[in-house]
Amino acid sequence: MSNYTVTADFDGTLFDPNLRSLLAWSYNIKTSRLLTKHNIPFILNTGRPVWVHFSDLQIAVTGTKKPDVVIHGAGTKIVWLKGNAYELDAEWEKRMEDAHWDKQNVINILTPLLSKHHAQLFDTHSPFMTRIWIYKTPVSHLKNMVEEFQKKLPGTKILRTEQILLPNTNNVFSGYLLFIPSIAGKEVGLKYILDKLQQRSK
Repeated sequence: MSNYTVTADFDGTLFDPNLRSLLAWSYNIKTSRLLTKHNIPFILNTGRPVWVHFSDLQIAVTGTKKPDVVIHGAGTKIVWLKGNAYELDAEWEKRMEDAHWDKQNVINILTPLLSKHHAQLFDTHSPFMTRIWIYKTPVSHLKNMVEEFQKKLPGTKILRTEQILLPNTNNVFSGYLLFIPSIAGKEVGLKYILDKLQQRSK
């Protein structure tokens, strides 16, 4: 096992719904060959609530190797590549379960507040994540909205994720607010994976 790892976000980084990802194809191929040659683990870290076969096809389009580990759902789910399929990390899954984060309760609290903030529930198929959709919301209003939600949802982490090709400036936000257990998160999941890889290399 290499002493190095490479990690990347997906949407807006490796994958973009325009020609930029295709223009980077040859560089991604070269990088992927180096990762394989030197046995360097490649970790994909994404806010996507699920990672499915179509996601692997999108990875292939970018010229990037299939990741060895995928942290998805903004750090609520982790899967490891075993052969040609992904296997759920049971230890991480138990951590999420032990947080006793009640997704339905979060949805119940959010629902009556959505019309006030011109937001729409856009649920996920993950038990540890839900989200709402916001379009062209003033950043000042977004700040107040997040503060209100946070007061009503202790034990919940709220993340903002801009959507590619939609209006996003210093003053306007378009995208999702993600609601996950406070113990989760991309950075938390990544540290967990790095610790595991270090243990395996000993």
